[in-house]
Amino acid sequence: MKLLVSVRNVIEAINAIDGKADIIDVKNPKEGSLGACTPKTIKEIGKISHNYNLLCSAAIGDVQHAGNASLAALGAAICGVDYIKVGLKTESVVIAGSIINSVVKEVSNYKNFYGEKIKVVAVGFADWQRANTFHVEELYGIGLAGSCDVLMIDTAIKDGKNLFDFMKEKEVADFAKTARELGFEVAIAGSLRNKEISILRNISEIDIVGVRSAVCKNFDRNGEIDKKLVEGLKENLE
Repeated sequence: MKLLVSVRNVIEAINAIDGKADIIDVKNPKEGSLGACTPKTIKEIGKISHNYNLLCSAAIGDVQHAGNASLAALGAAICGVDYIKVGLKTESVVIAGSIINSVVKEVSNYKNFYGEKIKVVAVGFADWQRANTFHVEELYGIGLAGSCDVLMIDTAIKDGKNLFDFMKEKEVADFAKTARELGFEVAIAGSLRNKEISILRNISEIDIVGVRSAVCKNFDRNGEIDKKLVEGLKENLE
């Protein structure tokens, strides 16, 4: 199980790397659950991550339209990232599938830093009811329609509630099992801390666990990444 840490600048990226994170995720928390950073920031953090032989992902925003998503994905692909995370902020399953399909097609001619396929992550939300998005179980069909590589569950609204305020452990385990059987990698996030990660590490089908607030000073997602907090979460996953 890999630990993904979302960072917003080079200093945070170095702290996450020093804390032994597996995937350095470039994200701007001030612009939403999957807020996007600038291409310059993505390039800088990608270069540092790859110098340490680590994987780098980039969030391209909480998107509602295929055109905007494909354009943002193209920018991330040119930066050479390994994963592109797409926040599907729509009620429509059809639109969500179209967004993912457009992103996959747009980045298909590009390779990551290692010369391999760039993986596209379709992100659905556990708190879908209050976020006015599609039911999280619709993510299977969206991923299949869009031919993406990874299905990820997150929370859309960052107000202190976590994944398990909206989904039971069995529901998360069933989601991971079904997604893996369908051929997807599985990623789970949603204001997770050590308590939640202790539960998730027992679900063998989960490939990636993503965090930010749990490794920020004072557990404030707008605070700075703390190396020791990253180390503590990494140890909890092992």
